[in-house]
Amino acid sequence: MHLESIPKIAMNKLLILLLFVCLASCKSSKIQSVEDAIIVIQKTPCMGTCPEYEMMIFENRRVVIEAKQHLPIKGKFRGELSVQTYEELIEKFEDSDFFEFEDRYTSNITDMPTTYLTYRSGDKAKKIMDYHGAPKALKDLENEVHGLIDQISWTEVKED
Repeated sequence: MHLESIPKIAMNKLLILLLFVCLASCKSSKIQSVEDAIIVIQKTPCMGTCPEYEMMIFENRRVVIEAKQHLPIKGKFRGELSVQTYEELIEKFEDSDFFEFEDRYTSNITDMPTTYLTYRSGDKAKKIMDYHGAPKALKDLENEVHGLIDQISWTEVKED
């Protein structure tokens, strides 16, 4: 069978179908971006052994981390939260009145790591910078999210 024997309308439909399949498969294999994440934590380095990483938690319970230093893992990894862990985490963020915290907590102290914590709920999103002096409720959330690193079964993401 030659391509010339396929009617033009059928060929157009076939091309549209192939394009749709390609676009669908490209989208599903894409690593989700920080804009899609429900919770993002980023920890910056210090002069000591402070962990440095960025971790994103998505609505589908997927977790992606780029671990840079001073963690049990190093590189890009994926994992997944259990339904219960995910729901409890979201509940803690909601109960904390996250959107009522200040945008920044800082001081003149030097060589402290900075923690950036972002939370999205519905059409609201807030990113908080915590260098020093954040309230206990915010520190508790940071520790809760950070503690997931040791709980998740990670799979390394191989880059092409």
